[in-house]
Amino acid sequence: MRELLIRPFVPADTPAICRLYVETTRTINGRDYTPAQVERWVAFAAQQEQWRERLGRNRTLVADHHGQIVGFAELEQAGEVGYFYVAALHQSQGIGRQLMAGLLRAAREQKCPALHADVSLSAQPFFSAQGFSVLETSQPIVCGAPALRYRMVYHLPPG
Repeated sequence: MRELLIRPFVPADTPAICRLYVETTRTINGRDYTPAQVERWVAFAAQQEQWRERLGRNRTLVADHHGQIVGFAELEQAGEVGYFYVAALHQSQGIGRQLMAGLLRAAREQKCPALHADVSLSAQPFFSAQGFSVLETSQPIVCGAPALRYRMVYHLPPG
């Protein structure tokens, strides 16, 4: 995508990030999970102050296209990838790859030997394409149905 800026999160981004999260969860994750599961996850977006605090506490990158937030990614302490979302209408345009490159740079700066992520069925193909390997799978019961999740790892090369 041309003219995409990967930049640090600022608190004013919170409402747009919450909207992106809800839209993407309903559209993309809605293909792989039940409506009840999806609605349980999107309900968290109403708690914008908690989002603002969390995203500000962690190393959060925002994909900004002409002032519109089209993705965001979060690196927690010790190399844990938290939220990683690209807007439904902007998938498969290289935004996720650019966000991941930013997370990898941040992880190197923090001297993390590896990145770890718990990813959804919807996100697993992307993370695999970025070089992550599946460590284990789980199927916790969410809203009465299994919700397939993958624990994945990416080992950063030394140096």
